[in-house]
Amino acid sequence: MKNKEITDKLGELFHLVYQYEKMGLETNQTDCLTPSEMHFVESIGLSQKMTSKKIGEVLNITKGAVSQQLSKLTKSGYVTKEMSKEDRRKSYIKLTEKGLACYEEHQAIKLNFDELLTQKLNEEEIVGFVKGLSELNHYLGDQIEQETRNER
Repeated sequence: MKNKEITDKLGELFHLVYQYEKMGLETNQTDCLTPSEMHFVESIGLSQKMTSKKIGEVLNITKGAVSQQLSKLTKSGYVTKEMSKEDRRKSYIKLTEKGLACYEEHQAIKLNFDELLTQKLNEEEIVGFVKGLSELNHYLGDQIEQETRNER
């Protein structure tokens, strides 16, 4: 397989996964959260001690982007901010019932995607697919980390 074909297939995959997520979010009771908003909700997950700083680290986004999403999702009723009892300078971000329902719906979308893959690929293909994705994730993570260090 030629390099251009690989990058074309990856681009197509990224686009299709985005569309698949978006389609799943629109057909469920998520009030049409964008995939970005859903990833924000997912990063909070079931955690009871998630801070804005930690969300930024998990999603690799700026403080400003975290603040903007947090404000939007708070106004929409998906998340709440609760001051720490131990350290008044810290606030914890938690999902509301509405946010938790979206989180659970997104987990179901991901499970459906996993089931789709296991129906279409045999065990050997799954192992190769996961290995390739792991390598790609590792490489991209290293590149992002290196770029982040260079910006400091």
